[in-house]
Amino acid sequence: MVPPKTNRRSGVSEQSKRIRGLNHVGVKEGDAIPLLEELRPELQIGPAAIVKGNDITQINHRTIERDQLQTSYTNLSTERDQLQSSYTNLSTERDQLQTRYTNLISERDHIERDQLQTSNTNLITERDQLQTSYTSLTIERDQLQTSYTNLITERDQLQTSNTNLTIERDQLQTSYTNLSTERDQLQTRYTNLISERDQLQTSYTNLITERDQLQTSYTNLITERHQLQTINTNLTIERDQLQTSYTNLTIERDQLQTRYTNLISERDQLQTSNTNLTIERDQLQTSYNNLTIEKQQLQIKILQIAKEKEDLQSSSNTMRNQMDLLQKEKNRLQQKLNDLRE
Repeated sequence: MVPPKTNRRSGVSEQSKRIRGLNHVGVKEGDAIPLLEELRPELQIGPAAIVKGNDITQINHRTIERDQLQTSYTNLSTERDQLQSSYTNLSTERDQLQTRYTNLISERDHIERDQLQTSNTNLITERDQLQTSYTSLTIERDQLQTSYTNLITERDQLQTSNTNLTIERDQLQTSYTNLSTERDQLQTRYTNLISERDQLQTSYTNLITERDQLQTSYTNLITERHQLQTINTNLTIERDQLQTSYTNLTIERDQLQTRYTNLISERDQLQTSNTNLTIERDQLQTSYNNLTIEKQQLQIKILQIAKEKEDLQSSSNTMRNQMDLLQKEKNRLQQKLNDLRE
């Protein structure tokens, strides 16, 4: 028997919806195969249903859905293979990393063990060196202790000697202070006496110097008095001469003043004449320049006229030659005409 249409359509539609969601929700291969197995009986078509058009359309839809499911299955298989390959690669990398990690742990343990062994050897060596140093320091400490005891004894002896020397030093200091005080007093007295002696010597020297200066000044004054008297006489004579010269110079000055006034007048007149002459010179210079320009222009015109004259002379000569030829031709023709008349 053919199942009812409604049940088959509803079953196929539900299965189709379920299969269409496989690509969106990520169904595994183990889940997709049972679904296809469940749909396989429903996808089978009986002979009685083929005759009807609705059943044919339904079969076509189911075939398309089957092909889509087959494609989805193939895609899922491909993705599964890719995921399997990725998983294999990741497993291989994990094993390699695990091996590297194990090797690194081994190397670290080996390196740390060697470092610890080396550190232990170095510490033992340092311990032996420190033990030797400690023994040496103990011996030196005992020697220093003995030396310290001897130094304490010597210090006590030196302390006693120092006390005695201090008492003697204080006594000598007192004696030195007293002697120094007496020496200072004597030195002060000696200094005062030296100062008084120097002052007296300076005063004496100054007085001697002043006396000599005064004597020299007196002699100089006597000499200067005689000289001044002579100079006074000479100056009186020169004054009279200068008075006469002054009178003459006054007269000459008046004459020179008059001449100067005349010269000033003449200078002004000459200045005016010079100004006028300068103006005339400028005018003449301008006229000369203009004449020079006109002369050059006339020379150019003369050259042009001379050239034209030569051209005209040439033309005239040419015309004369032509006229001579024409005259000769005329005479020849006249002669022929005369001959013909005869």
